[in-house]
Formats: sequence, C-alpha cells, structure tokens
Amino acid sequence: METDFSVALKTPTKCSKAELDAFEGLVNIGGEVIQNGLRHRIEGAYFLALGKIANGEVVGVAALKNPNKNYRGSVFEKSYSKEEPSQWQAELGWIFVRNEYRNQGLVTRLVKELFSSNTTMKVYATAREKNDPILPLLKKFGFVQSGQAYPSENGDYNLVLYIKQA
Repeated sequence: METDFSVALKTPTKCSKAELDAFEGLVNIGGEVIQNGLRHRIEGAYFLALGKIANGEVVGVAALKNPNKNYRGSVFEKSYSKEEPSQWQAELGWIFVRNEYRNQGLVTRLVKELFSSNTTMKVYATAREKNDPILPLLKKFGFVQSGQAYPSENGDYNLVLYIKQA
C-alpha cells in the first residue's frame, strides 16, 4: 500500500522543536553519523527536508548540510579528489526513511525538494562504497564519483565522495 506523504522544506530556524527532535531522532536511528554535536550541525544546515505522513509524524529526512571547512577539506583530501574543496559549499546528507515507509519514493521526493530550493551552491555527498540503494539516487540527481573510496572513521567500511554536476 502506498502512503500519502507530504514533504516540507525548511531552514532549521523555521522548524519547530518537535520537527528538529524528529529529524535528529531519525538521523540517529540511521546510525551513520557521529552523534556528538549533531544537533548543532542540524541547526546549522542550509535546508532540511521532512517527509511526513497524514498525522504529521516525520518518517523521512534529508538535508543540504553546511559542512565546516576542516571536515569538507578532509573528505576531499582522503578521497584524493582533484576538486578544490572550497568550491563545494553544501553536502547532501542525513538521508533516512523509517523501514516501513521505504521503497515508496519518499527519498526521491525529499532530495528533489532540497534541489528545488533554487540554490546555486555546488553540492557534494558521501556514501558507503556499496550502498546500493543510494547510488542510483545520486546518479539520478547528477552526482558522479570524485576520487577513490577511503576508510570511514565511523565504522568498518569505505566511503566514496560524489559531486553534483551542474
């Protein structure tokens, strides 16, 4: 059965405390990020996309993050990318949908909404090397691999840097 989703695109300052709590909670369930300082990073993002079901519950999230200069530089350096890190202002990330709402197109809608924000920022993303569900999505939105896979600091797996082509 297909679920009817609504997608809200907001700056963090326009989100309610409940929306920020729900966003952070889903990102933590995903288990792919360092939790220390997460709320601060969420509040510093450019845009948050929240996928909600009819009762208003947030069941999926994605963001255009505002990465700090050192983190961004280290990602490009570790991947041996030939790109200049300072040219890439935003990072697509914190993409997570609760299990029971997956495979219904919500992730695509969340990312599409983020890119409809009329931003001219250059965007990059990182993903697990063998993250089969996310790779077609990145390709669909014009991302290509830059550099090579590198070891994650958050687990026993490799990450890959992707950059969005204009």
